[in-house]
Amino acid sequence: MFKKHKLDDDMIRLVGKHHPDLLSDTHLRLGKELEAEGRLQEAEYHYLEAQEWKATVNMDRSNGLLEEAYWVPKAHRGADAHKHVAYLWAKSLGGASSVRLLTKLGLLAAAVDHATDNCSFEFAFELSRLALKHKTPEMHLRHALYLEDEGKFEEAEAEFIRAGTPKEAALMFVQNQAWEAAQRVAEARDPDTVAEALVGQARGALEEKDIQKAEGLLLRAQRPCLAFNYYKEAGLWSDALRICKDYVRGQLEALREEYEREATKKGARGMEGLVDQARQWEQAGEYSPAVDCYLKVRGSGSSSLEEKCWMKGKMNRFHTLKLRPWC
Repeated sequence: MFKKHKLDDDMIRLVGKHHPDLLSDTHLRLGKELEAEGRLQEAEYHYLEAQEWKATVNMDRSNGLLEEAYWVPKAHRGADAHKHVAYLWAKSLGGASSVRLLTKLGLLAAAVDHATDNCSFEFAFELSRLALKHKTPEMHLRHALYLEDEGKFEEAEAEFIRAGTPKEAALMFVQNQAWEAAQRVAEARDPDTVAEALVGQARGALEEKDIQKAEGLLLRAQRPCLAFNYYKEAGLWSDALRICKDYVRGQLEALREEYEREATKKGARGMEGLVDQARQWEQAGEYSPAVDCYLKVRGSGSSSLEEKCWMKGKMNRFHTLKLRPWC
């Protein structure tokens, strides 16, 4: 009867006395009905009696009452909900007014971070430009990372540069195998990253089995060790020794000894490799390592090959003695 005649106070009194377990639900239902009728102040009372402060906040937000929405969670200890409402309130004001409001509430820096976290970069830039200039580079960096995730690499590049982190732009292109762009950015903005861009491009060339291109890129990057290590791992010892001899001569002896040990383990097949390497040393005029290679050919199963290599070793030993200056 009271409900039918909209005598809400009497209805609440009876429910509280005879059905206290339904009191909260009754307040909540009344709040929704009153909100639908536009009786917001009365609806707020019933929402709060039902301990549904979030419903009050949503009602105020829906009706553009952001100031009222801000104070509700503050009064009812609504965790950080008031910060989100303050952010929406400030965003609705815009410009200097939003800065004044957020400064008054002590939430300016938090609002900038909140805007960035929600990808509202335009508002974040506006706030940082007006009041927190020291955060502007950070905003550009976070915007760049967002654009990179979206696959908008050219826009991300511009933001990385505005953030003062061109290296990140170069590495972005390296990661996405955009080699020309990576090298362009590195050479123009961050010379220290040029080598990384070239190494990345070399890895791509190796994946495509373009070994000569990879070698050229690694040498341009001044990373000959990476080149001869790749050749070594691929079993291309001749190329590994060549690179080591031309660019990292200090490691040549150790690499040569490692190669000879590996060749010896392989038996006859390894001996053939030693012979080929000995010939290359001989043709290059490197008689001392050629002698060592020839003299280590044994166990090949061919006495004529061993004899021939022994004679070659003696001949190259003679060349070595001829080239040695006399005291």
